[in-house]
Amino acid sequence: MKTSFPDSIPVALDQQAHRYAAQFAAQQTNSFKGKQVYLNTLAVCAVQSYLQWLSIYTRLDFGDCWNSGLRAMFNVADLVLPNIGKLECRPILPGQEQITVPLETLEDRLGYVAVHFDEQLKQVYLRGFLSAKAVNYSSTSVPLTQLQSLDTLLDVIELRQRSYHLQQWFKGLFDEQWQPVTTLLGAREIALRSISPLSQTDTAQDQKRIISRGKILTLQQGEQPQSVILVVRMTESENDEIDLRLQIYPEPNQDYLPSGLRVSIYDETDKLCMEAQTGYTDDGVQLEFSCLPQESFRLDLKLGNISLSEQFIV
Repeated sequence: MKTSFPDSIPVALDQQAHRYAAQFAAQQTNSFKGKQVYLNTLAVCAVQSYLQWLSIYTRLDFGDCWNSGLRAMFNVADLVLPNIGKLECRPILPGQEQITVPLETLEDRLGYVAVHFDEQLKQVYLRGFLSAKAVNYSSTSVPLTQLQSLDTLLDVIELRQRSYHLQQWFKGLFDEQWQPVTTLLGAREIALRSISPLSQTDTAQDQKRIISRGKILTLQQGEQPQSVILVVRMTESENDEIDLRLQIYPEPNQDYLPSGLRVSIYDETDKLCMEAQTGYTDDGVQLEFSCLPQESFRLDLKLGNISLSEQFIV
């Protein structure tokens, strides 16, 4: 039975895409590897053309498949979306009913786009999207019938565009809104440190594994805005998880948090994971949990009829 893809999107392959593919294929040591590289290159160019049409910024030359050594060693077809992540663009040949994901592409990917070729390689069809979570070491071949719509891919990209990427903090890259905790909390940070450490203070190893930053969040309540300080503390653990501690404190000129402030954490499926609510004399709220790299979560603050959300990707 022939698989049907009513939402597939046709993309024409221009001469430049074929020139890249022919150049990279000619560098390979045998015809099998040459064909693999040729198709991988065309698949990446096709997805790039589609995303450019949608005004989504990409960089071909940032991908492993654009590195002569890496594409010779590995079966990679990655396209980099700066400040968002990597997409893997997997070629699908006529008659193929599964998308096969090489082991070397199981990590550090937003997901996989199935790129279906016609016989003449002049046009391809983007058949759909497969999320990174749908693939693991025990299921590297997935039936094409399980592909999601490309709208799902666009939702993933949009989510990442409006999220804070916490892994970047370990590289010293911070959005200007996120400030050192001492700058925001001042003397209060010193008083709190013995109870709940907010910054790296011990060994050089700890400085690489623990990092904190804070920002001011403002909820407009009537004519009087209510501001609080959010502190996010990240710790790398030995099992690849990231331990997170989210803390909410009063702004510097206040002793207590607003009464009735609800603080909630939602996972990437919009499921409520944990929640706390302040009383009249609470001077801090703390929520602790762990995430795997690439997982996302949302922090919601609600005070009366006013709410505010912050989106994060680990």
